[in-house]
Amino acid sequence: MKKFNAWNWKNVRLPERVLEGLVRSFELDLYSAFLKHEPDNLEILVEVGNLFTRLGKFKEGLKVDERLVKIKPKEALFHYNLACSQSLLGQIDHAIESLKRAIALGYRNFDYLVKDADLENARKDQRFQEVLKSVVQTKKRPQQEVQ
Repeated sequence: MKKFNAWNWKNVRLPERVLEGLVRSFELDLYSAFLKHEPDNLEILVEVGNLFTRLGKFKEGLKVDERLVKIKPKEALFHYNLACSQSLLGQIDHAIESLKRAIALGYRNFDYLVKDADLENARKDQRFQEVLKSVVQTKKRPQQEVQ
């Protein structure tokens, strides 16, 4: 008699991309459930915003970034992330303004700014080059002068 092997989910090998998407979706569900109890938890909101972006849910990511800026309006990184979400959605005017605000508030990871794929749409705009020129000037000034 032939031995029958029952199907077992543990033996399934998923493509890396599919597995990564499942993990991110699980994390998003977990964090979203947590936010129901602590809706203004900044660490979790940042993670949720990042997960939305990685999952290609740019509109949802934008809403999270707008919420973060509203909660903590002087946080440079939140304005930078907002610029990224706006750029991904083709909201270039808003993206440029948010990027300027992030730099004015102290965003200094300029090496990443020039290569960040999320800013690709904004990078095509001439005003982005003007922002880069201001970055060069900002780099030349002492840290305490910039605020």
